[in-house]
Amino acid sequence: MRRILRSILFAALALLPLPPFAFPLSSDDAEILASVQAALDRSEDLGERTSLKIKCDAGILTLGGTADSLYALRRAVRRAGEIPGILDVVVIALVSRHGVPDSQILIDVQNALRIPSFSSGGVQASVNSGRVLLTGTTGSYSQKLLAENETSKVMGVVDIQNRIRVTAETNLEEPQLARRVLSQLSGGLTAVPGRFQVSMKGQVATLRGKVPLYLNRIEAEEMALSVPGVAEVDDRLVVDPSLVPSAAASITP
Repeated sequence: MRRILRSILFAALALLPLPPFAFPLSSDDAEILASVQAALDRSEDLGERTSLKIKCDAGILTLGGTADSLYALRRAVRRAGEIPGILDVVVIALVSRHGVPDSQILIDVQNALRIPSFSSGGVQASVNSGRVLLTGTTGSYSQKLLAENETSKVMGVVDIQNRIRVTAETNLEEPQLARRVLSQLSGGLTAVPGRFQVSMKGQVATLRGKVPLYLNRIEAEEMALSVPGVAEVDDRLVVDPSLVPSAAASITP
């Protein structure tokens, strides 16, 4: 009888979820976690009610917990993306609704979009269960991104579908447009660190190559979308931590 009870107990324990970090962390993962936690603790734009739980496995960072707003969650992803060694970021965190009804969210989103860039009324919004759909037209990708960014700050917004159409057109053919995107990524004061190859198929830009930080993947995608004629980005960039300049190499004599 005692053996049967022991077997039942072990079987029940096996069904329980394992606590976080049930297996030893590698030294690299432990260092990444410490750096990410410090970066999040220093951030002043995450909101007082943001409570994120982080895990790291072989350089893959997982963000769980809750965020005060969608804007706060996206800022946390960018903060984490600045840490060397992170290869990818998986977001499973939830954004708090704060009990705000859709009708109030819609009013707040409409007020957020009342900025000079959208004074023509070219952007419209609808809300369903905290999920916002943005439609209409703008003259540039930067305006499209601005509309999404301002909407993400509204309390109660948990997701955004940005279907705003950019009206700026280009007469460039695909090879020329690919070179324009590559030039945007690699040239000038706003160049994104990394090694890039760009190809175009219609209005879709495919990015291949390597970047030193996960944040650089985000920046490269945004940069490519800023080029007139690019409507979508297929981001196949790989994070290669070996491209991060060492502290000694970054010091100029």
